[in-house]
This record gives sequence, structure tokens and C-alpha cells, in this order.
Amino acid sequence: MLGLSFAETNRLTKLIPVFRGKPATIQEALDEVPEFKELVDADPRCRQTVDIALKLEGALRQPGVHAAGVIIASKPVEDCAPLSRDVNGNMIVQWDMKMSEEAGLVKFDFLGLVTLDLLDMACRFIHERADREGRPRPEIKGRDLNYENIPLDEPRAFDLCTRGDTMGVFQFESGGMQQLCKRVRPDKFAEISAITSLFRPGPLESGMVEDFINRKFGKAKVEYMFPEMEAPLKETYGTILYQEQVLEIARRVSGFSLGGADMLRRAMGKKIEKEMAAQRAAFVDGAVKNGKPAAKASELFDLIEKFAGYGFNKSHADAYSVLTLQTAYLKAVYPTEFFAALLAIEKGDTEKVAKYIQDARQRNLEVLPPDVNESGLDFTIIRDGVIRFGLSAIKNVGEGAAEAILVGRKEGPFKDFFDFLSRVDAKALNKRTVECLIQAGALDFAETDKTAYRSKLLGILEKAVEWSGKLHESRNEGQFSLFGGGGGEGPAQDMPPPRFDPNAVPLTQRQILDFEKQLLGVFVSGSPMDKYLDRARRAGALAIEQLVDRAPKSYVTVAGIVVEFREVRVKKGRMAGELMAILKIEDPSGQVEVVSFPAHYKEFAEIFKSGNPLLMKAELDFEEDRPKLICSVGKNGQEGSRIEDLTLIEDRAPKKLALTLALDRVDGLIPPHLICEEIAEVLRKHHGPIPVSMTLVKTGHFETKMDLGETYKVHAHEALYEELRGVVAIPGGLRVDAVY
Repeated sequence: MLGLSFAETNRLTKLIPVFRGKPATIQEALDEVPEFKELVDADPRCRQTVDIALKLEGALRQPGVHAAGVIIASKPVEDCAPLSRDVNGNMIVQWDMKMSEEAGLVKFDFLGLVTLDLLDMACRFIHERADREGRPRPEIKGRDLNYENIPLDEPRAFDLCTRGDTMGVFQFESGGMQQLCKRVRPDKFAEISAITSLFRPGPLESGMVEDFINRKFGKAKVEYMFPEMEAPLKETYGTILYQEQVLEIARRVSGFSLGGADMLRRAMGKKIEKEMAAQRAAFVDGAVKNGKPAAKASELFDLIEKFAGYGFNKSHADAYSVLTLQTAYLKAVYPTEFFAALLAIEKGDTEKVAKYIQDARQRNLEVLPPDVNESGLDFTIIRDGVIRFGLSAIKNVGEGAAEAILVGRKEGPFKDFFDFLSRVDAKALNKRTVECLIQAGALDFAETDKTAYRSKLLGILEKAVEWSGKLHESRNEGQFSLFGGGGGEGPAQDMPPPRFDPNAVPLTQRQILDFEKQLLGVFVSGSPMDKYLDRARRAGALAIEQLVDRAPKSYVTVAGIVVEFREVRVKKGRMAGELMAILKIEDPSGQVEVVSFPAHYKEFAEIFKSGNPLLMKAELDFEEDRPKLICSVGKNGQEGSRIEDLTLIEDRAPKKLALTLALDRVDGLIPPHLICEEIAEVLRKHHGPIPVSMTLVKTGHFETKMDLGETYKVHAHEALYEELRGVVAIPGGLRVDAVY
């Protein structure tokens, strides 16, 4: 609308800095970044864009509907509040939560969690397999295992969380959460709740996470300002983590009633100066009446006020933690049933399915392509450790055709391709359906050379479907003939199936994988990336799923194959008419969108189109919390994006690992000597041949670099990088760079 090109817009946004993991406001960028202000002042279009953006920034973009909020009233809601309708025609209240509360209405949150379906389905699979194998059904305290009685004290579930093996575990899936689990090493329910509460921006940036971990492992002393505080704070090692702890401290130390303590909590949340002054006076007066020094009571009020903004609702954390431990239990104790249910629940999201299949394989579970003799409608457990894709998951097959196949299979397993066509209702199997079954691997039977066999089937597909139609038509005519024998008698027996072409050219392995990707949404029997994964990791590539935990505007390296690709022409600006590319690349953990601007695309178009796995260094951006990679050519000595053909890269390890500790980011939050001790512990654990350097930086004061010597040389790989980054959870606190 304002005539700015992609490149010009990108140049503007790149100049907006990131503070504590979040982009600065536009006004902050104007005040703090001279280059940004110069660009805005020099270009009238940029000035107009920024002026409009300043007015829009922070405004509500659109009306929203709370995903779970339900208003409860004692009389018809239309008599109490202004109403509207959402896009689906449902009646909604036009007030937000606070306005509704002020009007005397009550809002309840009813969360419809698909996790409950997952638990129920997994338990059902557990019992079905026990029944098939003639084993007793698992019981918990005399009742069949079900989603209501899954144990919350299973050591294997805690071990799973401690390892960070929490893909598919409720609320614990993200890379950042996995790292936090490894650091906290939970061994009790209370610590699962604590992790749920700690993994939020406030606690992560305030140093609360470091306090909790250091106190748990004895690296820092647990101290209580008053003895009465020990009981409410003991399970969180003296850290004020929950709103309920604030209430209990106010009650025990200052004699507040629970109602009065809740008013204190609310006042702290609203931060209204007059109200806070009144609460402080009441708190200190109450503490003095209970024999506490006024100065110390005021200090405690300051402490509570500081942490009240981060305080989480403990009852909420505990409720979520029940589901966390239940899913962790099923994954740890019944992994086959857990993954079968998880894949069935998420079958519509191919990115998640790909991610979960990869996770299952790391646990030595097999997830096999569909098979007309073994698959059900949905993901099917064949035996312990083996899961098959469902027939209805194949594109262009659908439930009608899948059900017809199951009906035909009732007489016993299909012997071969022609037996299959002769027994399944031809009306349910058109040419496209059979073609997709072949390409997805569902009609391989016992054939070992899939490349040759599938090629032969595709070569006679048209004749075979025509033969099947005539065969079924002949049978139907015989069934209703006065003189025909019906069933398999008469004309149907005189129709030999078509012959295979002995000269059919076998498919390539890449074609087989591409067919799987097209029809199942994921690579099942392998991936073009498989043989290059170790090479990619040694070259410093992150798994795509880890991008969500990286800071925006940073440069990252990933490896993957192009699964979607389109060229577009720039419509406006100085690059109007030039080609750029928008694509998606995929690795076993997920997909990410990539934008390659014209100058960059001109340089790397051939590699993008090669079809080979790529190693890509690009700038990380986020769009509605989804990572996105921006590829542009570096200018004026700035870092640029590069793409390499991964198949042509020789295996390589970094020459050195460079660590940079930003002391001004951790100052006052975590003692630097404790950070260095933990870094040393991690480095010793991964001892190897690659030297490590450490730079201590305090902006505007000093920058000290040191080589850490023989004791701290390492084997460099992504697991080490992740562990090091996890030492300091504050964004930008510890930078880890592999130098090649």
C-alpha cells in the first residue's frame, strides 16, 4: 500500500533491536538506534510507514474470543452485559475478563484438552493388546488402568523427564522445556509443577530459575527471612513461585485473613500506587503485631511485590502436572501404545506426525508404511514396538475405500495384487485409489525389491483395474442368472489377470520416498536426509524444532530438503520484476518457511532447485510465534545468508568452540562463579579434541578472552551446544559459537 518492497521493509525491521529476547518498541528503536532514525528521516515513505506503525503498535488488531471462557450469570446474560456473535454465530460477551468481573459476572475456564483423548485411547490400546495376547489387563489398585488412575509416582516417568525425553508429553514438548527438565532433574510431583511455573518469561528473565536450581542442588543456601515462611516455601527451595505462597506468607507473617491476602495479591497484580501504599502499611503493621521488626517486614513486602508479578497459580500448575506425569508414564511404560495414540490424535498435522515418528524411532519403535493385510483404518499396533500407518491416512483413499478393503480381508490375508483386486469391491477402488495404494507401499505384500515391484504394478495399473471391474461385473451377473452358479463359478473363472511387463524400469529409491511424502505427508521408510544427519550436526546445524527457542534476528544454521517451492516476482520498489523464492525445508524434526530475496536467490537458485539436502545459514525471524528464515546477501561487512549442497560438503568438525558470557545480562541475578562452575562441569562431561575459549564481556567496561586449556577440550556436537546454552536460561546470557 505504501510502496515499500520486501527488501526495504526487511531493512527497516532488521534495525529494530531485541531486548531480553523481545523486539524493542518502535519508539525505543527511534531513540536507541541512530541508523534506524536516519533511515526514517531520509525516506518519506519510511517516515509515513513508521508514523502509521506508531499509532497501530499495541492496539488490538481484532476482537478475540477466549478459547475456554464461559460467563456464568444468575439471570439471562443479555440482561447483564453487551452481547455479540462470533464468526460461527455463537453468542459472546463483548466485555473482557476484567470488565466482566467488575460487572459482577463470573468467568469459568473450561479447557477441552485433546490430551484426555490421548490418555483414553492409549489405555484402550494397552487393554486390547493384552486381550489379543492372552495376558491379564494391567491394573492399578484393583482397577483396570485408565486415564483416571494412571500413577503419578512412577520413577520411569520422572527419569524420562530428567532426560528431557518429553516429546509428546503434555506441556513439556518445547526445546526450552526439555532443557529446563534436564537442569532441574525432577524427582517428585512438586518439581514437575515448579517446572510448569518456571518456564515463563518472567521467571526466566528474573533469575528465579537459577535460584531454584542452585538451591535444589546445594550450590546456594536456602534461607527464610522469617521462620514462618519455611512451610509455604519449602517445596520451592525458598523461591516465591506461586500466588498461593504469597497468600500464605501474608497470613502467617502479618496475620492477614485469606480474603485479605487475596486482596493483597490482586493489588500487587494491578500495581495501583495508592492501593499498594495501603497494603504495605497493613502488611507491616500486621507483622509488627506478630513481633517482627518493621524494617524487615517492609523488606519482605518488597520481595513479595517483586515476585508477585511472576507468581503462577499453583492449583493450575498442579492440574497441568497431573496430565504431564500421566503422559510421561504412558510414554515411559507403554511406548508402543502411547505413540500409536499420539499419531492417531495428531494425524491431521503432518509436521507433528513427522516429529513423533522420528522420536518413536529413537526409542527403537518401528512406524511402518500402510499395508492392506495389517493396517486398520487408523494407526495400528501390529506387535510390541511395531506400528503401521492406517489405510485412511493415504491421500485419495479415504474411509470408504479403507472400509471396503477391511471387508474384503475378512476371508483372510490377501495373497497378492490380483487376489486383492478380486476380493475388494471394485466400486470402491478406482484407478487413482489403487495407484495411491501402490505408491504408498500398501500393496507390497512379501516383495523385497520394492523399486522393481511397484514399477511393475504401476505398469499394468490401467489393465488391472479394468480386469477387476469386469471380474466383479461378471460375478454379479452370474449371481442373479437363473442358470449361473454364482460366486466364483462361470465366466469369472475364464478371465486371467494381465501379465507384468518384464522390461519395466524400476523406480528409484528417491521416487519411492517422494511418493510416501506426497501420499502420507511424511517420509516413513526413510528420508533423503537420513545419511546426511550426522554430517549436518557436525557442521553445526540445529534441528528445525529447536528454532523456536532461539532469539529473533540471530543467525542460525539448519539442514533439510526442500519440500515446497515457488518463485515470485517482486511487484514494487527498486527490485520490481526480479525473482525471489518462498519455500519450505524439512528435516526429521519439522519444517520451516524460508524467504530468499532477489540478490540472494540469484546466487543460490541452482542449489535450491537441485533437490539435494541443503545446509543453510540464515537470519531467524518469527511470524505469529512460528519461526521463519530470511535469506539475504550481506552488505557493508554484515553477515549474510549462505546455502550449500549438503551432499558435497566433506565431514567437518569446528576448529574451536567459542563461549561468550554477557555479565551485564546476568549481573545481580546469578553469581558468575556459579555459572562458570556449571560450564566447566558440562565441558568435562564432553571431553574431546576441540579447544574451547571463553570471553567475559561487560558492555562499556571490559572484554576478557581466555583459552580454557587441555582439561576443557570437547567433542563438539549439538547436544553439547544445547547443554551449554541451558546453563544460562536468560536470552543472550551465554553465546555458543562453533568456529570452522
